[in-house]
Amino acid sequence: GSTFIVMAYYAGETLKDRIGRGGITTEEAIEIASQVASGLAKAHARDIVHRDIKPQNILLTKDGEAKIIDFGLAKLAGRTRLTRDGGTLGTAAYMSPEQARGEEVDHRSDIFSLGAVLYEMLAGETPFKGEHEAALLYGVVHEEPELLPDEVTAAHPGLQEIVDRALAKDPGDRYQRAEEFRSSLRPPTGEIGPISAASGRPARTPGKPLREKIYATLGIVAAAAIVLYLGYMFIPRDRARADRRSIVVLPFRIIVTEPGYEWFGDGMREAITGHLTKVEALKVISNASADKFGDKDLTPGEIARELGVATVLEASVQQTGGRMHLMVRLIDSGTDDYIWAEDYDRDMEDVFAVQSDIALKIADKLRAALSAEVEGRIEAKPTGNIEAYKLLMKGRELWNKGTHEDRLAAVALYGQAVEADPDYADAYAELSFATLMSTLYAYRSPREMIPKAREYALKALELDPDNASANLAMASIRGHFEWDLDEADSLYRRVIELDPGDADSHFGRGWNLMFMMRFDEAVSEYRKGLELNPLSVAHQQNMGEMLYYARRYDESIEESLRAIEMNPNHPQSHMFLGAAYHAKGMEREAITALDREQEMSGGKKPEVENWIGPAFVMAGERDKARTVLNHLHEMSRERWVSPYVIATIHIALGEVDQGFVWLGKALEEQDSRMAYVRLHPAYDSVRQDPRYIDILNRTGLAE
Repeated sequence: GSTFIVMAYYAGETLKDRIGRGGITTEEAIEIASQVASGLAKAHARDIVHRDIKPQNILLTKDGEAKIIDFGLAKLAGRTRLTRDGGTLGTAAYMSPEQARGEEVDHRSDIFSLGAVLYEMLAGETPFKGEHEAALLYGVVHEEPELLPDEVTAAHPGLQEIVDRALAKDPGDRYQRAEEFRSSLRPPTGEIGPISAASGRPARTPGKPLREKIYATLGIVAAAAIVLYLGYMFIPRDRARADRRSIVVLPFRIIVTEPGYEWFGDGMREAITGHLTKVEALKVISNASADKFGDKDLTPGEIARELGVATVLEASVQQTGGRMHLMVRLIDSGTDDYIWAEDYDRDMEDVFAVQSDIALKIADKLRAALSAEVEGRIEAKPTGNIEAYKLLMKGRELWNKGTHEDRLAAVALYGQAVEADPDYADAYAELSFATLMSTLYAYRSPREMIPKAREYALKALELDPDNASANLAMASIRGHFEWDLDEADSLYRRVIELDPGDADSHFGRGWNLMFMMRFDEAVSEYRKGLELNPLSVAHQQNMGEMLYYARRYDESIEESLRAIEMNPNHPQSHMFLGAAYHAKGMEREAITALDREQEMSGGKKPEVENWIGPAFVMAGERDKARTVLNHLHEMSRERWVSPYVIATIHIALGEVDQGFVWLGKALEEQDSRMAYVRLHPAYDSVRQDPRYIDILNRTGLAE
């Protein structure tokens, strides 16, 4: 014969259908929950745990009875835990925290689930929400649901406490038996009243979220707060809990890309990070600092804790056949739990929409407020020509490799991008930046290159006045090459308004404030950049340099030593360390540091010989300074070398007339280093010379 199962038949509808129709009264919700609690009590008495209590599994008969159905995930207490491919079982919105974590569960897990069902009947929505299962489970484990509607608690003041107790994160804080839950809903007196005294748990008062109630008690324990603060001051930085609205975007893991799309992962990451830095409420660690962990065997959470942020974005990307697939995960660094996760499977034409959507959802999940204007700039499509975008991204990939040849090739690709889309503001801004940098990296005369850089920047601003990169390029031109420091400061402040979380914006303004000799403000602004890009050796060294020019030598030494600790083989750090040692009369230490710089650099960087030559003179090593000067003169016969660099060494050697001749050349060439003339100690001996005063007046640097 055949094996079969005989099951009861109930005419009616599921609770899910009933909720969907709306109009459940508070009394009806209490009655349904009471009946389900009675059914669970009988199952639990037989050591059966349902593990999937949800509206779909509660049947409402035509006679008004609530029946629990579908014991497909039920288990006997003490038996082996059943899992789904190492994951969890049950419907996420109604799972208990221990079930969401994949831990062993008992009958109290069912009580939590019934609490979630009761909450939904009373509030009209589930207690925990999320667009993805991972985000939903995060809420179950970590977040408190919103309070019940006022109209519910006004009629039955004890309901909020009942629901809160059923939904307690710790099983020990919940009702310990389903019958106890039922009795709270149907007390002998017939009236649901306060229960907190009996339960031992604090009640939540309607009208304010739980967190506000907790904060309100801080006034009572002010003394304890002071003790906690003092304790915090002695906790190592990586142990302190970071602000929730702080994030690092890790390098995207490339699964597969087609030839010619090697830039895709870095390009997506860069764009998303760039959108996030526009949100003032977020602290976004620079990608450059995040990249320092590439060769370290650390979890995302460990990296975030090292960087002092609370959340991590990681992603895997694929690009094939004109389509892209991204798997994005936002992670809580304290628990390694997912806050939000989503998969995107789109055409390449949707690349900008995906970038914007990810950034806006992160801001939402981290509760970082942003204005409609900022949201509009994040959603704005930079170009309608996907080929122009590809050319720009390929160019950035080459530029970041850092060689002279790669950067020339990058500039050519930027040019192709503007040819493909003449209205592409980002491409013009990139061309402007690259042209500026060519005066440093390609040894090109600023007098030749700055008009081009200005033209590109103005074109970008004409197309998009709110383009942060174009404003930044224009600020650099006005400050470094045209020496209008006030106008440059105005532009830098505008850049920070547009892109407050970008480290380079703060570095740029800090350096310009230094040129203005507003040192306290300069140091403060530069430190804001270091908070966002904390592992940059070059910028850490710049802090030592800035403090040297401010004549704050002890602090300069401290910052230079910190840079050397980060990278012992960074030449400029040793150079400014030596200069600061000399200023303090520590000649032996100064010469040791300066010799170390020469060992590492070998005099191959004329852009830094400006400092090493005078430093040797001031440290009493005139022969070494003369060697540096002769080397620069030889190089200047083959390629452009900063006239200011040569002038400064002549001045330091006491060859004042030759020094002023070369300063005149620097002025004619629009040498960006002219802004240092007010700062460098080598010029202290000539500050009353009429020729020096004339130079200041002609540059506009005179106070």
